[in-house]
Amino acid sequence: MIKGSKGSFTPEHFVGKIKARNAARRKPWRNYLKRLAVETAAVSGREKWRKLGVVWDDGRNYANHYSPFFSFALSKFLRTNVTDMAGGVANLVGKPTIQVLEDGVGRGAFLSEFKPILWKLGLKAQTTGLYVERKNPRLEKARGQIDELQRGLAEYYVPKKKFDLFVSLAGSIQETLPAHQVNKILKFASAMNPRGLMLVGLVRGSFDFRFDFQVAKVKRVLMEEGFRAEVYKVPSEVTPGVTLPNYVLVAQRGRLRGSK
Repeated sequence: MIKGSKGSFTPEHFVGKIKARNAARRKPWRNYLKRLAVETAAVSGREKWRKLGVVWDDGRNYANHYSPFFSFALSKFLRTNVTDMAGGVANLVGKPTIQVLEDGVGRGAFLSEFKPILWKLGLKAQTTGLYVERKNPRLEKARGQIDELQRGLAEYYVPKKKFDLFVSLAGSIQETLPAHQVNKILKFASAMNPRGLMLVGLVRGSFDFRFDFQVAKVKRVLMEEGFRAEVYKVPSEVTPGVTLPNYVLVAQRGRLRGSK
């Protein structure tokens, strides 16, 4: 026991104070190391992907890429013929105003085209796009139909609102190393509204590289979060002549409309 002008203290008191002080000093360093690890994983994933010679077409658009690719999967998911992606999305989400988030916007063609298409169906859309490039003049031209743009690594993106549709055809998810895939999917899944829909292109057994998506694990985790999740192989003839993922994940939070 040590007596002083401010009371009595035990040696344990001083030990506790020292530990707390040291922990406070280490916290910024730990945060830096954590951030560095995340950045290293993200960058190494993209670098290894590029070394394969796989480069997504940043001019991908609604009519030739997104709609045929995701309509194929929505047909399987709904067990009916879906000829247009927007119609399938409207059927599943069932809301007059849809909050849309795209991971990897490229030139921004999809979001800038998707909004007017939904408008013709009587639906409004609020669109948010994530992109990495520091300068993308074509993307800037698309700002008229894209409500919000977020530049930077998707690993650091923190959704500030809930979304009804998440789309990732050729974004950060496709270039994520297997060890980080589940966490990234879960981050976006946590930002989905009830009946929110996730449409994600996946890579499995392609490009001679072990980026294979952990389908079983991701499906299990999503189902634990209240999603119905299905994965389908997309035949190459669905989008001929373009380099796109060869599988697609369709996941919806909550039950389908009309289901019991």
